[in-house]
Amino acid sequence: MNAVISAWAPKTERARLINIAYAGVYLSPALANFSTGASVCYVSWDSIMYIYGGVGALWSVAFLLFVFPSPHKHPNVKSEAERLLQQNTGAAQSTSISDLPWRRFFTSLPVIAIWVGAFCRNFVFAMLITAVQQYYKDVYGLSSAMNGLLNGLPHIFMGIFMIMGSFIFDYLAKYGILSMTKVRKLAQGSGFGVMGGCILAIGFLDNHIQVFVLFCVGVAFSGFAISGYQTNPLDLAPQYAGPLTGISRTGMAGAIVSTALTAQLAGNSHSLKDWQILFIIGGSLHLAGVVFYSIFASGRLQKWAMPDFNKTVSSPNLEAGADNTIQGIGQKGISPTEGDKISDVAENDPKVTSFVKRSNYGAVSSR
Repeated sequence: MNAVISAWAPKTERARLINIAYAGVYLSPALANFSTGASVCYVSWDSIMYIYGGVGALWSVAFLLFVFPSPHKHPNVKSEAERLLQQNTGAAQSTSISDLPWRRFFTSLPVIAIWVGAFCRNFVFAMLITAVQQYYKDVYGLSSAMNGLLNGLPHIFMGIFMIMGSFIFDYLAKYGILSMTKVRKLAQGSGFGVMGGCILAIGFLDNHIQVFVLFCVGVAFSGFAISGYQTNPLDLAPQYAGPLTGISRTGMAGAIVSTALTAQLAGNSHSLKDWQILFIIGGSLHLAGVVFYSIFASGRLQKWAMPDFNKTVSSPNLEAGADNTIQGIGQKGISPTEGDKISDVAENDPKVTSFVKRSNYGAVSSR
């Protein structure tokens, strides 16, 4: 999904489009909790299999018919619009897997920060999806229908906060109020920081109304973080958004660890004490992930994400002075907010001006 969006979304609208797309991921648990609880109680336990299987098949057909990986492959996009999108997205497709800078991927601290964010997120999200209903039943004896209601509502609030947050963070980036790095860290901290604190606090409560309120607040604010780690691969390397997103998806290991830990702690005893220990661990891990991301994350285009840049600057057609100037630009990661600095250089050297105009990287802008 990120690879498709990287080819279609201008850099100042990425958070907005990603949040709209991923809103379905997080609204679906709300719908599933409502429909599953009602179906199990009032229809049959196997009815949900037919419902979800049928909807999934219909979605697959719609995706194949209406989604295109890039403007170039869309039959109805005009060449002028395609050229405009290329200039504003900075995305470029790699021709071969062997061309990908795999070592750079796995040794980049900003990429590792995204993975840590994904791991911590999946650890807690697995608890929300698979364990919280059992918690309500074990500790408070709630019915399946009430369980579905209490577990589903927080995800509706999250969807609202996701969309709202995407506009806020895109606004901060678009008008230069904050750098892209600060925008991503603010989104992550305000989202998962609040959620981690709420999950940690639940570990000390024994009242399902108070627990429900904290779940609503924490899950709602976590929607802000989708404008953080989830959008971040498009900042670091738009042309490698697919591989980087795939790497971050291995953070699903957090869900495996969470499920195993839940089974070990509360799966046998079903006691309030063991559930509280689980929530304390989950909240603490989430907060630790926020700290790691705040230290090591970046919103800058990484220098290893510019393979064509080095090829261009070594062109024999460039004179030595311009060549040295451009190499100086290419030796550091450049954020979108630094585009004007490059434009200042370009104004004083026609060779550099020619290069900047040809560059389709999002970090290099012109006035």
